[in-house]
Amino acid sequence: MNKTFVLEFDDVDIYQEDNLILKKVDFRLAPAETCYIIGKSGSGKTSFLKTIYGSIPVKNGKATVAGFSLHNIESKDIPLLRRKLGMVFQDFILFEDWSVGRNLMYILEATGWKDRSQMTSRVLQVLDMVALTGYEKTCHFAFRWGTAAIGYCESLT
Repeated sequence: MNKTFVLEFDDVDIYQEDNLILKKVDFRLAPAETCYIIGKSGSGKTSFLKTIYGSIPVKNGKATVAGFSLHNIESKDIPLLRRKLGMVFQDFILFEDWSVGRNLMYILEATGWKDRSQMTSRVLQVLDMVALTGYEKTCHFAFRWGTAAIGYCESLT
């Protein structure tokens, strides 16, 4: 594992009990890098995040988060691991008087995006990925976000 990454998964299988949820996950996150975890309900987002913060053990593959090996992390070390991470989950606050598209544009603006056409394209792409094509002009409270959860995690180390 490379020390330049805060989070590194190599060939990791993620299980919930005996059920394989995600297979052969390869993922890296550099210090101060931001990552959005998006997908349809049941696609494994929550299982992936739970694995990152030590709630689901790693059985196969290699996973290191903030210097902790998740394959053999002891329960006493999990609070130490979690202190090195920052996560905002799918129930983050949205601006109720803004459309879904405007809320997503705000996130892009806050993370340094500048080109409006690229931002619009990304918003439409993300909505398509979570089966919400056509909802960009809808006020977010007009439908349930639970059908298309958006997870966000950011390294604080």
